[in-house]
Formats: sequence, C-alpha cells, structure tokens
Amino acid sequence: MYLTSLVKTLVKKHHASVIVGLGTWQEAEPAASLGNKSQVPILSLANEVPSWAFPHWPFLVNAARNQFAQMKAVAAIIGSWQWRKVNIIYEDTNSAVNSITPYLIDALQEVETEINALVHLLPFLSTILRPKN
Repeated sequence: MYLTSLVKTLVKKHHASVIVGLGTWQEAEPAASLGNKSQVPILSLANEVPSWAFPHWPFLVNAARNQFAQMKAVAAIIGSWQWRKVNIIYEDTNSAVNSITPYLIDALQEVETEINALVHLLPFLSTILRPKN
C-alpha cells in the first residue's frame, strides 16, 4: 500500500518521468500497473520478472539479471535521454552502499551524467514495503 502511494506521489505531484528501482517482483507489480495507467516507464531492478508481465504492462522494463549489468542499463537509458544531472535515492544497507551504488556512480560517469544528490532511505522503510508471509 505504501509503495503504491509513493509511486502515485512521484508521478502526480513530482511529475516523475520514470521510476527506477523496485528490487523484487512483489514491488514491481503494483508499480507496473500504475506506470501503465499514467504512461510512466517503470524500470525494474528485480532479478526475476515473469515473461507474461511484459505484454500485460508495456511500460515495465526489466533492466538486467545482475547488479552491474542493471546499473549499466540504467545509466545507458539516462544517457540516451541526455539527462546531465540525476538524484539517486537508495536504501541505506550494506548491500546498496557497498555493491549497487558504486556501480551506478561509475556507470553514470561513463555517460557523463552528474549526480546532483545521493539520498538514503532508512532500512526500516523497506520492511514496511515488503509483504508479510
């Protein structure tokens, strides 16, 4: 529910032109539905996205199947849109800080995109977003 609200806010109030992230299929699925309704691309970083999802949600894009390739893909898309400044919002965990974020920073430098701000979310916020088993 929180994730859905967050995606709606980014699209409606902040006029986001793309949503990048969503590390699991459970996070990507509701965002993909909203992305289609608002015609905003949802760039998922989930390792597994069912193949049936892409025809159902044409605004859903799966970046890649490993983190380094994902960050290169994100940077390539940003470069193709000729964005020269971006804000990075990430979950402040060891895995994000130590593995994903450095790849993204390097990949963005390769496409000559400046990082305007690095904003971290506290890890407890992600537990709110994850469904309980």
